[in-house]
Amino acid sequence: MKRLEALDADAIPPEAPPAASYDPDHEAALRYEASMPWVDAASVEMHLALVRAYRVLNAVATRQIESLHLGAGLTSARCTVLRILYFAEGSRLAPIEISREMGVGPTNMTGLLDGLERDGLVIRIDSSADRRVCFAELTPAGHDLCSAMLPPMTRFIQKTCASFSLPEKRTLKDLLLRFQQDVAGYYPDGLVVDTSFAEQ
Repeated sequence: MKRLEALDADAIPPEAPPAASYDPDHEAALRYEASMPWVDAASVEMHLALVRAYRVLNAVATRQIESLHLGAGLTSARCTVLRILYFAEGSRLAPIEISREMGVGPTNMTGLLDGLERDGLVIRIDSSADRRVCFAELTPAGHDLCSAMLPPMTRFIQKTCASFSLPEKRTLKDLLLRFQQDVAGYYPDGLVVDTSFAEQ
């Protein structure tokens, strides 16, 4: 009987080791290194991971915005303009100030404000002190939309960061800021804008 039990035990295949998680950025970095031996694979892997994280965040944030069913053709760019104006003093800012905060060029900003103005969410107001200067200001409809949009989007932001401790959040923010500065400094003229915010 004992021998049969032993034979049965031998017949049971051992548990397969857990499959290693596939990391496409790591694999891609190794291919870079194999093709160009001088490559710093860790730098390539970090860069690819940052690009992938941006794409995932943008895709998920877009779905979150759509899930609110607020209409107005809301995009990430439009939400950013509205959020900046909502928190500005008097819900009003010069377009150049919005451009600076978003990191976009004047042409993209003009297109964004044109679309928001057509939808009745923003108006342009001439400066009483200088007729050459105008301001973008939230309309009551724009203010109401922000009041409905910002609380759930803020909860979304907090939930996506919930697995990080406070020190980790601060460290990650500092590292990302340093990376932004390094990348922006690649061109000495400092003219770096985010064309992904172009009005569709």
